[in-house]
Amino acid sequence: MKIDIVYNRKELTEIENKTVIVIDVLRASSAIVTAFANGSKSITPVLEVEDALKLYNRDNTLLLCGERKGLKPDNFHFGNSPFDYKREYIEDRNLIYTTTNGTKALLAAKKAKHILIGAFVNLRAVVNKALSFGNDITILCAGREGEFSLEDAFCAGLMVTTINSLVCNLDIEDGARWGYNAVKSVKGVLDVLNDSEIQTFLANTKHGKYLLSIGLQNDIEFCACQNIFDITPEYNMNKLMTVVGSMSFSIGK
Repeated sequence: MKIDIVYNRKELTEIENKTVIVIDVLRASSAIVTAFANGSKSITPVLEVEDALKLYNRDNTLLLCGERKGLKPDNFHFGNSPFDYKREYIEDRNLIYTTTNGTKALLAAKKAKHILIGAFVNLRAVVNKALSFGNDITILCAGREGEFSLEDAFCAGLMVTTINSLVCNLDIEDGARWGYNAVKSVKGVLDVLNDSEIQTFLANTKHGKYLLSIGLQNDIEFCACQNIFDITPEYNMNKLMTVVGSMSFSIGK
């Protein structure tokens, strides 16, 4: 089994027979997982605000969700904070979702055999689900407006570290090797990588600092929580649905 990390959606190639895990830690993938954990029926990702409004005009039972520059667009029901997606608002509802980076990365991966959504909040579940397919895995970092993002890269590296602990003879390609080594170096300094340390790490990234500047510290704290959901959103037929309680996976380790 091969594993790689792609740090920019524009560099994504040769994924037709692979499983792709899309990561946008701050905050799309964290919010998507939370929405499903709180009972959302489906999420339709779209590229632009205008695309979302067109779908809503056809069916106003849908909920408009997402962000631009970290803030809820005009006339949208909810933004991109995990705290927006409370059960009393979204249970059994279908959502339309558009964000600056996360939905663009997700839709860039449409040719993959399987597409999953991952973050710190469901890291173990999404890793187990990806491994259950038995395909080579590409972890796609959403990044920030087409640029490298440290928070996504670090989460991806932690996923590689986790997968390497489960699979014998894992073929770690160069992009994944860089992420793997980066996580190992940070863990070596910190000794234990707990939620508080991840929170500090996220708060010191470029996007983390921006979210702090617009008053979203609570979102950063939430997105730093590891494995609080056993939820794996999967993209199929133009929608995200979810798998609850992914089976654990282990080969030889």
